Amino acid sequence: MLQLMRLLGPAVFVILLGSVIASVWYAFAYDRELSHKAGWSVLQGFEFSERGNRFVSSRLRRTKDGRYAAVSVLGIGEPEGGPTDPPQIAPSNAWVLLNEHAADETVLVTPQFHSYRISCALVGRLPSAVPDVDSYVLKYLSARCR
Repeated sequence: MLQLMRLLGPAVFVILLGSVIASVWYAFAYDRELSHKAGWSVLQGFEFSERGNRFVSSRLRRTKDGRYAAVSVLGIGEPEGGPTDPPQIAPSNAWVLLNEHAADETVLVTPQFHSYRISCALVGRLPSAVPDVDSYVLKYLSARCR
């Protein structure tokens, strides 16, 4: 590292180091793919394990460590992304991560449907069921409940 500093000069070295730090910070603070990788994987796991189940009502699930919570909502229409090859069981429910949203105000939902059905009574009970529910996610669900 010292040889690199002598070769480039202290000012250039500080600029390069600052650029690397800024890039990493930006990737984790603003890029939804990197900063919410754990959240997306939780949702994908819930969706995959519950894909064949048709729920009469929404379900609330938590990870074993209690860090994440998600609620299933009925998807209206076909899931986005089209058919799979080979054909798989088409999901009828989507999972919404309740504990966080992306910096660009994207609520983490998988799979994506044209619209969703969730009861307003359930949305009203979420704060007591999930004490760390994200307020933005709660507003998102409140705007879509019936």
